[in-house]
Amino acid sequence: MTKNKLLEIKLDNSIKKAKDCAFNFLRYRPRSKTEVFEKLKGKKYNLDVINIVLSELELKGYIDDKKFSKIYASSLIRNNLL
Repeated sequence: MTKNKLLEIKLDNSIKKAKDCAFNFLRYRPRSKTEVFEKLKGKKYNLDVINIVLSELELKGYIDDKKFSKIYASSLIRNNLL
């Protein structure tokens, strides 16, 4: 196995683990992109891996800051916190 192939496998594995972590975090409630970023950063994932995961989650609609903002604002209004 070449060194490049080994690095590629390690990167793919790290991306998969970071995605699993992000999905677990998103399972409980909607999250902002910043919240997911901070969670993955706190787990010590490489910034390149984090950016790849965030881009994919946004592209697939799992992270949507506009939608999150509306849900958050509605929650504040509903609970008389504004």
